[in-house]
Formats: sequence, C-alpha cells, structure tokens
Amino acid sequence: MPIESSQPTYDRSLLTPGILHVGTGAFHRAHQAVYTDSLLKEDPRWGIVGSSLRSTRLAEQLKARGYLYTVETRSQYEKSYRTVASVLDVITASTERDRLIDTIADPEIRVITLTITEKGYCATSAGDLDLSLTDVKHDIEHPHEPITAAGILAAGLARRMVRHNEKLTVLSCDNLSANGKVIEKVLTDFAEAANPQLTGWMNDHVTFPCSMVDRIVPMTTDADIKAAYSVLGYEDPTLVVAEPFSQWVIEDHFAGDRPAWDSVGAEYVASVEPYEHTKLRVLNASHSALAYFGLLQGYTYIHEAVKDQSIRREVEALLEREVIPVLEPPPRFDIHGYKESVLKRFENSAVPYRTQQVATDGSKKLVQRILPTLAARKAHGLDSPIACKVIAAWKTCLEDPDIQFDDP
Repeated sequence: MPIESSQPTYDRSLLTPGILHVGTGAFHRAHQAVYTDSLLKEDPRWGIVGSSLRSTRLAEQLKARGYLYTVETRSQYEKSYRTVASVLDVITASTERDRLIDTIADPEIRVITLTITEKGYCATSAGDLDLSLTDVKHDIEHPHEPITAAGILAAGLARRMVRHNEKLTVLSCDNLSANGKVIEKVLTDFAEAANPQLTGWMNDHVTFPCSMVDRIVPMTTDADIKAAYSVLGYEDPTLVVAEPFSQWVIEDHFAGDRPAWDSVGAEYVASVEPYEHTKLRVLNASHSALAYFGLLQGYTYIHEAVKDQSIRREVEALLEREVIPVLEPPPRFDIHGYKESVLKRFENSAVPYRTQQVATDGSKKLVQRILPTLAARKAHGLDSPIACKVIAAWKTCLEDPDIQFDDP
C-alpha cells in the first residue's frame, strides 16, 4: 500500500489567530482545521485558537506537541499522513473560562466555528433554548460563570459589545439541519433571558451562516496510534483518522472578513438547504438503510453490508426509484454521480463504521432521512415500498433482543 507524508509549507511564526473554534475534537481537526491549514500559506491571519468545554486532556496532549498533530487519511488502496499546524492554542473552559470569554471578545477573532454536537446546543426539538435544563438555568442565573456553550458564547459576546463594536461570524459546523439558525435562536433566547441588551447588539453585529459538513472520522484507536508510530517514527496521541472524501458547503453570510476556504476546496453558496437535503436523503438515508438491513443479516460493519449484493440492490433501488425522482438537488449537481460516490465511500473497509453506531437514535434520524422522501412521494400520489421497508427494518431491529443499540 503506497504511503505518503507531508509537512506544513508555511512559516508558522507568521500566523496570527483569526478563528476561535469551540469543540476541538477529532472531526474539527480532520475537517475545518485541515481546510484552514491549506490556506495559511497564502493568508496567515486565520490561525485557530481551539477550545474545549470540559476535558483538559486534549489541550494538554496538543500543548506537549506544540499544537501539531497528524491526520491519517486512508482507503483500501492508499494511506497518507499530514502534519497539521493551523491550531495555535487550546483553551479549556472548565479551567480557563475567563480567558476563553476574553478570546471571544478579542477583535482579532473574526470567525467562531462550532462542533459541539447536537446535545451541546441545549435546544428543544422545536429549536428553542431548553430553559428546563439545569445547566441552562445555572447560566441564566450566573451569566458571568457560564458552563454551557450558549452561556459562554453569550458572555463573550457581551464582553465584545462593551469593549468595541467589531463584527463577528458564528459558524456552526455540526451535523444539524439549519445549524446556523439553531445556534442563532439558542443564543437569542439566552440573551433575552439573561441580557436583553445583547439581543439588539447581536442583530447588528453577528451573523450565523448555515453550513454542511461531510467526512467520515472514526474514533482513533490505540492500534491506529501504534501503526502510525511504525511509519512516522514518533507517537502522536492526538492522531486523527479520516476517509479521503471531504466536503464543506458554507452559506455566504459573513458579518465581516471571511477566510478563503473556497480557494482550498470548500464552497460558498447562497443557500445550504438543497445541499443539506441531498446529503440527508441520499447519503444519510442509504447509511441508515445499510445499518438496519445489515444488522438483520448479522453484519458488524457498513462496508460488509454494502458488499452484500442483495442489500446493495435494495439500497440502490431506494435511491434511484424513490429518493432521486422527488429530490431537488442543487443546480448543476451530478446527483447520479453523487449516489455512486456515496456507495463507494461506504465500501471503504480501511475506515470501518459499525452498523450498530449508524443505527443509534433511528427514531430521530429517520425523521430527517426517510420521512421527507415519503412525504414528497405521497404528495405526488406515489407509493414508497423500499423507504417503508427501511422503517420496518428499524422497527424489527428494535424488537430483536439480539440486536442492541440506543434509541429514545
């Protein structure tokens, strides 16, 4: 198997921080931080200050390595290692809360990106701030001692409002429908409850673009770290593993200066919605179908299920006969090529994805992945036998005592 290795091509001493990222986990380091790493040679003003809300472990590990880390990209056919240098610092909110709030207020920070998972937004199913949560109640009552992401962001924005009037873009990069609208609503609800003056200031100074992200980034194992050591000659506990494919579509709605991510592979568009719908109804729907059909056939991994020809034919029929005919993809989008690329990605055994993991929370996921296709076809008087079969497979898996996965 061919193995390649690459190092940064820019002078790191010239970098200045322009981005604060909240939630410096594996996905961010394999996705947004890599795009940023690619543009820093041309524009060194966009170094990243990372942050973690609670755990200090990653910050300590990255600091020990000068905030350099390795991204291992792998497929069945090749493997590459890239040293990423775009992260300049990592702040842990649980131990350095005031420094994190100060960083949000820093006028040099023009963009804040987020990967805090759906749970981190503290939102209700309707998208409002969940005022019943204990941590949210604490932050509203103690706005200068916040512990939630919303509370910390609000505290930083309030400090920014008092100190200067520099505009700011808050960009969610979580796998969440209309993610920009969700974080805007949550922060607005928080401000109205804790600091009403901040609401008006945000309307004039802060924007919340939506974005769509896509890259498979499995959990790094000890075996991954040991295997990388045999190639690199040093141990990197902050190693992240990813598939070759990466996509980032960003709504062009920035309050001020923006990084030239579009020069290194990302896309700026007027609306993310058609891209998001396409991903949910093609990639995510087929992922769920493979998970439930695969579990019923005893498969542990998605790449095993997609290589089962009877399952693959079922999923291909779902996409070709039921999903694509009622889908409205983005303009000039090769939907059939996209379908083929999705199934090819799922074949990648070098980045294994457990069927059990994909099956988790199906009662929430299928609402976005399968039901829109059912609704669109019903509106045209069309049946959806294969989409219904996916729902039946989910229900059967839930009722099978030998199949275990979490679902509310």
